[in-house]
Amino acid sequence: MFSGIPVFALMALIAGSDAQIACAVPEHKIAPAALKLGIYSNTEADARKFAQTFYDWYIPDMTSNVPVPSSERMLTQRAGLIDHVLRGLLKDDLLAAQETPDEVVGLDFDPYVNSQETPSKLKVGTVTRKGPNYLVSMDASDAKGVVTPELAYRNNSFVFVDFYYDYGKKDKQDNLLNILRTLRKQRQTK
Repeated sequence: MFSGIPVFALMALIAGSDAQIACAVPEHKIAPAALKLGIYSNTEADARKFAQTFYDWYIPDMTSNVPVPSSERMLTQRAGLIDHVLRGLLKDDLLAAQETPDEVVGLDFDPYVNSQETPSKLKVGTVTRKGPNYLVSMDASDAKGVVTPELAYRNNSFVFVDFYYDYGKKDKQDNLLNILRTLRKQRQTK
């Protein structure tokens, strides 16, 4: 499985050093998502574990006193956790927002938690299959299904391919891909 990867790179993987791994291992050899969140199998239990591990890292990081918003840091520090289609749309949205800082032209909430406020914790609720992917409902202490990431299994780990938002009504649901595409279309028609 690890043939062709230098021993010091494997040691860096075990130690969790992104910089050493990035320098020593070609990107196609180890999935970027595996760098910090582990190596997983394509099971419901591992989809659950991946999602919980992500949110256990992400929520405290969101509350860190740093000048760059955590949703923006995801695109630079953990871009490998996001599918290329979703990542491209998120980058377009971020660039549009940076180009017009006095006007809201993109997302006005954190898409990974579906809120402008930081929840204290999110816990995995239900996990269901959607074709080959998994939908992992994340519950807050006061609400179920706050956000439901869709995970795809790739290269011994998972990546986020979409995020679903339930607004309490069956006919009032949306997803991040749809929101980003709608915002991009609105910006193009201005």
